[in-house]
Amino acid sequence: PGGQSLMSSLDDVFKPWSEDQIISVFLSPMLEILTELKRLNKIHRAIRPTNIYFDHPSRQDSILLGECLSSPHGYDQGIMFEPLSYALADPIGRGASSISNDLFALGATMAFLLYGRNPCQSMTSQQILENRIEHGTFETYCPKMKSSAKLSDVLKGLLVDDEAQRWTLKELSSWIINGNTPSNITQPQPIKRARRPFLFNNRNDILTTTLLAQEIRQNPSQALDLIGKTELLMWIKNSLSDSQKVHKFQDLKAVVPKNAIASEQLLGILQVLDPGGPFYWQGRSITGPGLGMYFAKAVCDNDRVDSLATLFMSPVLFYYLSDAALVEKRGDEDKSEEDSPMSKFQVIRALLGHKEIGGGAERCAYFLCPTLPCLSPSIKSFNCLKITDVLMALDQIGAQSHHPDYPLDRHIISFVMTREKNLHQRLFLGLDAKSSRKRLVSMFKLLAELQQRHRIPKLPGLCKWFMDLSEPVINSYRNLKWREHLNKKLLETTNSGNLMTMIRLLDNKKAVESDYIGLQEALREVNYLENSVKGIVATLSNPKHYGERVGQINAMFISSLLSFGFIGGYFLLKVMP
Repeated sequence: PGGQSLMSSLDDVFKPWSEDQIISVFLSPMLEILTELKRLNKIHRAIRPTNIYFDHPSRQDSILLGECLSSPHGYDQGIMFEPLSYALADPIGRGASSISNDLFALGATMAFLLYGRNPCQSMTSQQILENRIEHGTFETYCPKMKSSAKLSDVLKGLLVDDEAQRWTLKELSSWIINGNTPSNITQPQPIKRARRPFLFNNRNDILTTTLLAQEIRQNPSQALDLIGKTELLMWIKNSLSDSQKVHKFQDLKAVVPKNAIASEQLLGILQVLDPGGPFYWQGRSITGPGLGMYFAKAVCDNDRVDSLATLFMSPVLFYYLSDAALVEKRGDEDKSEEDSPMSKFQVIRALLGHKEIGGGAERCAYFLCPTLPCLSPSIKSFNCLKITDVLMALDQIGAQSHHPDYPLDRHIISFVMTREKNLHQRLFLGLDAKSSRKRLVSMFKLLAELQQRHRIPKLPGLCKWFMDLSEPVINSYRNLKWREHLNKKLLETTNSGNLMTMIRLLDNKKAVESDYIGLQEALREVNYLENSVKGIVATLSNPKHYGERVGQINAMFISSLLSFGFIGGYFLLKVMP
């Protein structure tokens, strides 16, 4: 939007902004934006210097914030603008999180404005992460800060790594309006360091458990040697004197099942070393809120789905999600309990255990990732985000000469069940029935209900599709005249594009009952005729009746011959001279 961006790349250098300019031109309008986003229950997750624009190229007193809709939350965000626990995660596994992440990005962008450049320009990404782990984000971004104590306070409040201690919108607003640091802010606790380093991966400078956890994520194969050994536990107990982590390691033994795979054990160890950090699973780091998006990507790519299903069913993950749910999220006070990762994964465990239609990996993906389009192979190219999109896509496919055997598959059914939460459960019964008639009728009913609910007047292509598939339903009727009548009516309905009318014809209870009654009458008549034939056959098989009948036939034959003889003689006598 607008003119040029504040920075075209993070390597750009510009004139540092003054304190007044930072407050009036940047902080005040950004506070209004974030306040409005929170009112809408939205977050931005793309606040950074390269996504901030000047309203006019010739003026620098008004800015515009760029878009945040074209990628998943945090996916394009550099590690400098993400809180530490999110910066350590894979971009696709960061998740939606809360507005507290936007406040952190606000503080990080302030540091760029203050210095007129990237404050960590000479560092690599790995060095930035390690410095933040060892010294904290504020000390990494704002070394030897020369600004006033006032600006220092807000930067400390926004750049604190512990989300529970980070400033909220209310506190930032109070700081801008009153000019005073809120009195209820807790000072960050100093990072606890060991008296001697832990030796791992040829490094002898690891003095904190968080840095050790990061090094393990970089070299997981070597970390497997730590499992089952007491070396790590003794270092935490003797060198760090961290009794809390010692107790957590003891608790971990009770959480990890005896038959746990190495990935589960490593997951638990890293959560003890770096509580609140991303979950590590087979080479990937994923936050609690990012598990859904990461799983959705796995389903899209058909990659690691079974592996992630194992993770979701693991008691280790469930334990730490439960533990995280107890931490109060000050930056997102309005977040409901139902939106927490813990609540979602209680549902996920049930869905993964339900292998029938409407459960499994497909349903989990749509449940965990509300922005995921329908991934059904038949309509994937249509990028369907809503139920109406699905219906229109199926209508286009139905109008074609070649289409799949059935309009609904596991993906479409899971998509509908997730997006339409108040549909009656009876509409999904029979969708996986062995009988093709029952399956078709169930699909008819569901799609007809969706057409009516979303007020789509015509779906002629979808009606044509069902007309092509309706032969088993029509043939289920025994009355040939009714079949002919039904075919004629269905052709008329196909042109109208109304699925509800079509299903009323195909699933007509009175017609089914009448057809059944007619069949029973026909069967009784057949039974009567069969019994009559049996009686005749029995009569003929009796010798007495058989002899009488043969005599009758012979008498008739002889009498016929005699008659022909007399007539012939009479004729000869008359015609001869």
